[in-house]
Amino acid sequence: MFEFFKKSMIFMGTVLALTAIKADEYPHGTIILNGGRLEPLFATAVENYHADMNFCFAHRFADGSIYLTHSKGVHTLSESRCYDFSADNGRTWSRTPCVFSGFNAYTTLDGRKANVAAWSESISVKHTITRNILASDGHSIESVKSEIVLPYATTFKLHREVIRTRNNRLLLTGYGYKQGSRKLHNFVIESMDDGKSWRYLSTLMEDKENKYTEGPNEAAIVELGNGDLLAVCRVSSDASLQQLRSRDGGRSWRYEGEIAPVSVAPAMRILQNGALVIVTGRPKLYLLIDFTGTGENYQKVCIYSGAGSSYASILEISPNELLIVYDESDFGGWRSQRTFSQITAMAYRVIKDDSMITNLSADEWLQHIIPQTDTDLGKIFRNYYSVKKDGAESWYEIMTIAERPHPVIRLCNRGMVPEYKFANFMLPFPRNTDTFSGMLEFRLLDPSEKRPQFGVNVALENPSGGVRYAWFGFCTDRILFSNGDSTRNAEYKVNLGVNNFHNVRIFANLQQNICALCLDGKTVIRAKLTDFSNQMAVGLKFGDGATSVFGEVDISEVAWKFSE
Repeated sequence: MFEFFKKSMIFMGTVLALTAIKADEYPHGTIILNGGRLEPLFATAVENYHADMNFCFAHRFADGSIYLTHSKGVHTLSESRCYDFSADNGRTWSRTPCVFSGFNAYTTLDGRKANVAAWSESISVKHTITRNILASDGHSIESVKSEIVLPYATTFKLHREVIRTRNNRLLLTGYGYKQGSRKLHNFVIESMDDGKSWRYLSTLMEDKENKYTEGPNEAAIVELGNGDLLAVCRVSSDASLQQLRSRDGGRSWRYEGEIAPVSVAPAMRILQNGALVIVTGRPKLYLLIDFTGTGENYQKVCIYSGAGSSYASILEISPNELLIVYDESDFGGWRSQRTFSQITAMAYRVIKDDSMITNLSADEWLQHIIPQTDTDLGKIFRNYYSVKKDGAESWYEIMTIAERPHPVIRLCNRGMVPEYKFANFMLPFPRNTDTFSGMLEFRLLDPSEKRPQFGVNVALENPSGGVRYAWFGFCTDRILFSNGDSTRNAEYKVNLGVNNFHNVRIFANLQQNICALCLDGKTVIRAKLTDFSNQMAVGLKFGDGATSVFGEVDISEVAWKFSE
């Protein structure tokens, strides 16, 4: 998807306010997840340049305006600051009329745009915080300084988002080196008077066991629906993202463990629909999303796989619509140069949809997935019998395994057993089904078998006769799939391996004549549906019979949704 975005943009020096790409140019871009989906809305080039551009810090104020600051030039050598502004939710951008930052920013109770700043390398118990308020005309800034007294001596850097709680407290995280320590620690400060003054609230995390190369530093906090405060933080650029929780308003924190393998500059939001979203990275850039809003059910989606600083911002530009602002640069190559670097703004709609989640019990496997007859075709769709004949075998077993809390089904297909040609599991659709979306979680089990060990077929009734179908076959090193003709001749190279569960989402739409496959949260295959003129059962079929599948597979979850 992103290569298309980049090909649609013109790079000529520094360019602002490029035209956004419309969502309807991306019929295949939806990412289907447990409990919901992400629909792409637009992508815009904020700015591009012939040298590095990094470190995106953006804030959307109460009036809808977005203020962005980012760097230009090689990190620590030739960096300068850029200040950009958008009045239309990130679709077009221009320079700010004065130097005002979206870093550590918030809207005051009387509706003014403000930010606070402190970046001190001196070790002291006292530090100065500057509060900047933008004039109503946007052309001047009023700055007022205040002093904060800490319970210990430390360097003092505030980073990076002010949050307002339900009782109108302002909270902000920071980090520094305590006197005598070579490792960073992070902390929380609070304001009870709308940012006029600040006081120390608590230490968020320390590295007393000397586990991390940096120590806890960059952090983000949100207030959850139940009143808990949830925090995530970086402990090193090469370590996992850490999560902590407070049930007493931030005065104390309970460590909850690692939630992602990357951790740089996390930014976090609770959306209007209650979903929790986090953006972080290095390498790459990832969106973590928890539709339950609890911090206990994250799913990970890679939204940019190239080089960059991974310092990104995430904003809710309309109810349940995200704007992610990030850089594409050679920061990850360290001092190398590319033809152009770019700041990009990409928007998604976040839709909650719990109807896609299903964990089948043993009885439900048999009741819902294995129909005995199709009255329209008059054929029997058999369940997997224990059959061995002429070196071939076909069987299934519903079982429990240590890796999953609910029953899984183990399928075995090794060769053709003619009288059990339809030996597969099937969910029939109504004849007028137009759109299907479904999910399967599986693992391959035979390391010696290079042919497909597991197959999925989705067939929709073609109004002009026959069906249109999508077929996917999963091998240890690739996924085979049909693409607009009757020959299964396309493939996607990927290392599925054996004994590791993978999550697959499949989408098919009859009117658009498309199918798509998401693997572990990333859309990897987009293809045309294939016409088939002969009679084929309309529905979801997996296992795919013994004619083209060889090997063994465990299936842990099946979920589906179809519409007419």
